[in-house]
Amino acid sequence: MVVVAIVAILASLVYPSYDSYLKSGRRTDAQRLMLEQTNLLERSYSRNGTYPAQHELTATDYYSFSYERSAADQFTFTATPVDDPLCGALSLNQQGMRTAATGDDSCWVQ
Repeated sequence: MVVVAIVAILASLVYPSYDSYLKSGRRTDAQRLMLEQTNLLERSYSRNGTYPAQHELTATDYYSFSYERSAADQFTFTATPVDDPLCGALSLNQQGMRTAATGDDSCWVQ
């Protein structure tokens, strides 16, 4: 019983760190996907002189994505997490401006 208690205590100490590590990795994957899609849109813009009116991004188990074109030369990608209250929704626009809903600059990997 003592060994089980010790293992339970250690697990309760380690799990929050592990969960934070997983969320950070998922956030990095979402950012990578947004940057890849931005590169595709920039290629489209250089060919056509405008961003497409619609652009589909496949949602993951941990993030849903949206694309909004506000003008022919402006767009915003938003990645909304299923469960990541630390950063909230992440945004990226055509100028490369990266923002987090919580205002925490450390949410975007440099």
